[in-house]
Amino acid sequence: MAARLGISRNSVREGVKALQVLGVVDSRVGSGMFVRPFSFDPIFENLPYSLIVDLPMVKDMLELRRVLDHGVAADLVESITIEQLSALEKILDEWRSSDVYRPELDRAFHEEFYGALDNALIRRLGDVFWQTYQQVASPDNREVPIDSAATLLLHEAILRALTDRDLNRLRIAIDRHYPGIWANLIDH
Repeated sequence: MAARLGISRNSVREGVKALQVLGVVDSRVGSGMFVRPFSFDPIFENLPYSLIVDLPMVKDMLELRRVLDHGVAADLVESITIEQLSALEKILDEWRSSDVYRPELDRAFHEEFYGALDNALIRRLGDVFWQTYQQVASPDNREVPIDSAATLLLHEAILRALTDRDLNRLRIAIDRHYPGIWANLIDH
């Protein structure tokens, strides 16, 4: 390959390593190199890291998430099941029983929210948004003080709108959710 491309073997070796890291090719000893089926996984895995170095980009990511939430709102209102609403309610019940903010409950709520959609890509994007937010909000693994009661109220409004299948109220609840997220990033 080096001779055919007119480059050094080291350049080919480094290029192959980069393609392996990106998940584009597999190199199998004794068999050769193979192009892998396309997957968003390498992109998703590297996205949180690429965003944490650029706070304005995180703001853009949050805007993308808000737009995504607005975009799926109509589908959610139409298709969410009683079981999915019940699962969301159980998460909020556990949240209500705690005096402190528990990020795992916040994450579980959003996983269930996106999980109501039959779209693995949207669910994966939701998880990438969460990971990025956690890395930016807590870069040194210290607890970020978040008002648990206020955050819970925002999630309750989302659930009430979904339960009532009220698209307009759901979009308003989504819009009210995001200023608090951005404020937590700016403060820390």
